[in-house]
Amino acid sequence: MARRWRFCLIILLCAAAIGCDRSSPPPTADKATSKATPDVKASPTVAGTEAKAADAPQDKDVDATSKAEKKTPPTAKESEKSPATPSIEAPPSAAKAENQPDAADAKGDKATDASQAPEPKPEPRKPERVAIFTPGGPLLVDVAMTLDGRPFNQAFDEQLTALLEAADADDDGVATWKELMDNDEYLQAGAADRPAMNARQKRDAIEQYDLNDDGHVQRQEGTAWLGRDAGRSAAAFRVRSSRAYAPNARTHSRVWPFLDRDGDGELSAAELTATGATLLRLDADDDQVLTLDELASLREQLTGQDQMNAANDATRDAAIHLEPGYTIERLDYVLPDLYSPRQALSPESFPALPKLFEQLDESGEEWLDRDELARLLTVEPHVRLAVDFNSAPTAEKPAARVTLQGLSEEVKQIGEAAPDRLILALGETRLAISATGVAMASQPAMPYGGGDQNQLQLMVHDQEDALFEELDANGDGRLGTREMTGGGKRLAARDANGDEALAVDELPYSMIVAFMRGGGDGDGFYSPPRSAPFIANREAPAWFWSADFNADGDLSRREFLGDAARFQELDGDGDGFIDAGEAASIDDKTSDQEPGAPAEDAATKADKTPVKVN
Repeated sequence: MARRWRFCLIILLCAAAIGCDRSSPPPTADKATSKATPDVKASPTVAGTEAKAADAPQDKDVDATSKAEKKTPPTAKESEKSPATPSIEAPPSAAKAENQPDAADAKGDKATDASQAPEPKPEPRKPERVAIFTPGGPLLVDVAMTLDGRPFNQAFDEQLTALLEAADADDDGVATWKELMDNDEYLQAGAADRPAMNARQKRDAIEQYDLNDDGHVQRQEGTAWLGRDAGRSAAAFRVRSSRAYAPNARTHSRVWPFLDRDGDGELSAAELTATGATLLRLDADDDQVLTLDELASLREQLTGQDQMNAANDATRDAAIHLEPGYTIERLDYVLPDLYSPRQALSPESFPALPKLFEQLDESGEEWLDRDELARLLTVEPHVRLAVDFNSAPTAEKPAARVTLQGLSEEVKQIGEAAPDRLILALGETRLAISATGVAMASQPAMPYGGGDQNQLQLMVHDQEDALFEELDANGDGRLGTREMTGGGKRLAARDANGDEALAVDELPYSMIVAFMRGGGDGDGFYSPPRSAPFIANREAPAWFWSADFNADGDLSRREFLGDAARFQELDGDGDGFIDAGEAASIDDKTSDQEPGAPAEDAATKADKTPVKVN
């Protein structure tokens, strides 16, 4: 019986539940719309309008319309908005999507525009700034350098990138020393003339160059590895310099011992008078041109070492590379040590560059703090240079070229500039600026550093033969006959105290500023090779350049092929030489005879081949 009552009770409960569901009204359209459409917060103006409309009396037509709208599906209501009802603006992304073309079309248009648009030119690299510490103050030099027509640093960066790629043989994005040492192909490509490294050498190399012992190759460690033969990290550009505490032109001069015959440390009036004859006797090859190589001692010729540039006191910096991020604290130590020992820098510290101190002294307190010294990186330079190196030199593009692009009023140019050499003067300081492509094309691109073609160096020092530089009036690195014979008068003009003798300290201070490609190993003083002179006046006739066999820009009586009377006629100023200007001013239109040639008959003239001068 109990089971029957339980069954009846369950049936009654089920019937009651079904009846409740049938009696519940269906959801209205408005409720369905509110669930389907997210709520939009109306503005205060719209809310007020709706409230007024609700309070106002409605006629029957309006009521009928409202009832009809209630029966309209939500989609139909949205498509039949009344003009009086404020519309809801679409989101910006939706409006943008409606106004834009198809994504595929847009992609195609971008590709077409990219193919038609010219490739953007890379921004030129900013010039490197170097401060050269002359006795008159820090000379600021901005130099723009190129290597085979590209910014100088690109080739080195590519070489360093190749090393890091060789150290990531498994392409997992991590360069390791183990992968580099296992890459025998890369190691041998950089040192084809060396035996392959054995396991012990590789292990020692990792221990030496993995500076932080993490097994990974960082860029700093990579530069150390590339420069291992030179004993220092490789770099796209570095500055090496040295300056003597007490410069002595006599100590570093090969010429001085020959002129100072009594060895008293001064050139007397008699020794100055004999200067020309003394120098001509030193011309070993008898070409009427004297070079420093002809004055080298037998020991220097046998060992190949320059003993004159082996000063023991050359320990101070002669130049600093003012690159971004340079430590100003070092400048705060170096500059006072050079220009104002044991006291603060003052306007008198830079005697040859007074305007530079004014530019740095922003506070006007007549002393420089570290913030003001930092302005050395941003003020206008005194010299602007362009230095270009080429691996395949031509007549138009030599292996190395230095071009002067600007000078401040304190700096003067001396003589004619050659393609690879120019002379500047700042007060009593003479700067021989040169560019030399030391690294040869036959050398490997990266023999671990040292004389690498992808590395540029600037060597600045004062271990120069100041006496020779003073005699070299045109700055071509050689002494021509005119310079040798007139050397005594030129040196006598340097007699500042009028004692008719020349002391060492009366010579101008000379500095070498040499840009080098590669530059060799070691820290020895570098003297640029003496190149042939560059003659700016090419308007002289062809016979002049044919007769000037030593290419010094002058015709001596010995070089002139004509008679003495004709030579004196052409030598307008009577200085014993025919220069290019005097030869160019001769009006020789009435005669085909060359002024310096002997008489010849008509048959000889007809067979004569004109000389072509490049």
